[in-house]
Amino acid sequence: MPTPERLPDPAEAGPEVPPPSRVPRRRSRSLFSLRRRSDRTALVAIAVAIALALVIVSPGFGGHPPGDPAAVASDGRFALCGGTIADVQYAFEIPAARDYQHYLPEMQLAPELDLGEPAFIVIFRGLNPLAVGGFPGRNGQPTPTRIAHAGLHDLCIYVGAQAGSGEINFYSDVSIRGLRVDRNGPIIEPGSE
Repeated sequence: MPTPERLPDPAEAGPEVPPPSRVPRRRSRSLFSLRRRSDRTALVAIAVAIALALVIVSPGFGGHPPGDPAAVASDGRFALCGGTIADVQYAFEIPAARDYQHYLPEMQLAPELDLGEPAFIVIFRGLNPLAVGGFPGRNGQPTPTRIAHAGLHDLCIYVGAQAGSGEINFYSDVSIRGLRVDRNGPIIEPGSE
């Protein structure tokens, strides 16, 4: 004969377990939830910090790289130096002409630049296209055509805060190794020329 099914002893069963529908749900606390205002605010702050870091670390992000002639092409001193975006490698302003060797450490002494006025520096990709020679000189004879030398550049330094109120100085065959376009900025032309 089959044995009757044995009912559990209430003393052995332990505390009564409610059916699954009656078990209270535990709220899980996630680390990050866009439902919380404080988390949304933190996310926005992090995004802004990342964007600022990119702008600071990468000057070309959203702007011109240091010394970009396109950034200053509208300055009248750029045109007076004979600069065109195609012919110029770097163009920038410095606060005092006498500090030119801080920006161009390999340039020889130029006493005419020992002035406290602002200066505008234009560095050509090689030769200044206005001074390559081959045109009639003072005595009617053609001037010799100049040849570009590797690692050397022609440059123009306009001393004066505004176009038309300063002095233009041209220099030939200047090394731009160690060039800075910002007083405390990085060297943008390492000594690898």
